[in-house]
Amino acid sequence: MFFGTGFLINSYITYLEVTTGTIQWHYPLLVLGVLLLIMRVQFVCTGLLGELISKSTRRESGRYVIRAQLSRYEPPAGFTVKKRNGVPA
Repeated sequence: MFFGTGFLINSYITYLEVTTGTIQWHYPLLVLGVLLLIMRVQFVCTGLLGELISKSTRRESGRYVIRAQLSRYEPPAGFTVKKRNGVPA
């Protein structure tokens, strides 16, 4: 919606410039057209950033790794701890 409206407004301003040589008193309309185009770009960029953030924080099932850390305590019953070079992994 923003892009289409902004494009039409700016096309009209360009038409005025080409046919009459001036945009006369349509400067506020020019500002509105440019503002709408900029808003379109802002919305697209915000949407892309939102998609990237949601995709990077999404967890896939089966990717969780549970590691027990031994310092003074023993792991609960049923847990096994792999050791690498004598240190719990």
